[in-house]
Amino acid sequence: MGNSPDIELRDRISGILVGLGLTEIITYSFVSPDSADMLGCGAGSPLRSFVEILNPLTVDQSVMRTSLVPGLLTAVRNNLSHEEKGLKFFEWGKVFFQKEAGRQPDEKISVAGVMAGTYRAKAWYCEERPVDFFDIKGAVETLLKGLGLEQVDFRKDAEREGYDAAVSCRILSAGSLLGQAGRVSSEAMRAWDMDRQDAYVFELDVAALAGCVPGTRRFRPFSRFPAVYRDISLLVDRGIESAGIMDLIREKGGDLVESVQLFDLYEGDKLAPGEKALAFRICYRSKHGTLDGETVNRLHESIIERIRKQTGGRLREG
Repeated sequence: MGNSPDIELRDRISGILVGLGLTEIITYSFVSPDSADMLGCGAGSPLRSFVEILNPLTVDQSVMRTSLVPGLLTAVRNNLSHEEKGLKFFEWGKVFFQKEAGRQPDEKISVAGVMAGTYRAKAWYCEERPVDFFDIKGAVETLLKGLGLEQVDFRKDAEREGYDAAVSCRILSAGSLLGQAGRVSSEAMRAWDMDRQDAYVFELDVAALAGCVPGTRRFRPFSRFPAVYRDISLLVDRGIESAGIMDLIREKGGDLVESVQLFDLYEGDKLAPGEKALAFRICYRSKHGTLDGETVNRLHESIIERIRKQTGGRLREG
């Protein structure tokens, strides 16, 4: 008898995250109601829709959790107090939300992870490096692609309880919101007595994720025809996201754009205030024949023109 879809998905997610160096932990489903205050939740936040425990043993475990993040941050704090440095945890578990009086609470399955401290220890071949946003983002991206999701977007988020708005994003696939990732806000870190430490977390709604995971993965044969590569170096406003430019390239290029890669980012004194330089490598390839230079050049110029019109960017000289 086969496993249920939830169990199979959990096993796949756990396998990928463990392969990325994260350790699975299990934290208490009973938490303190102060956890919402520690995350900086407003009065009307869904994270305050606690299910209260009858006759709790302690106030610190008097309600059911509405997020996995408090438990993960508590685990980070406890390990840091024991001089552990490279911390990478994840948890699969239920969160609970109170509904109207007399009705059963709403239960959702969530998977969340945290990274804090040292990402890479010092060795003879490298220097010590702390965890940063791109480590947690890369882990999520690898997880989703490992599950078979081909279209994954990370969009900068304006505000989310417990997150630093400047370093956080929403995670989407084919227009569906899967969750969020980013740096834990300084206020939340102070609440957990880790004000000198940075931590990065992600949260994914398993129900939304399951709806995007393909049932079967099909092999696509490699093209028999050679690729043509072109680079674009652009100057754009710092508020322009590279993901948006990559979407424009794919949209305009259609089936002839096999891949787009951001390979360089520069923000410095050589540029005007508020500007940044982005460089993309585009791989053009046809499934039906060899692309000639004239066809590629026309398409490449049309892509550059589309970027100019949509973003106000311009080519970087030299």
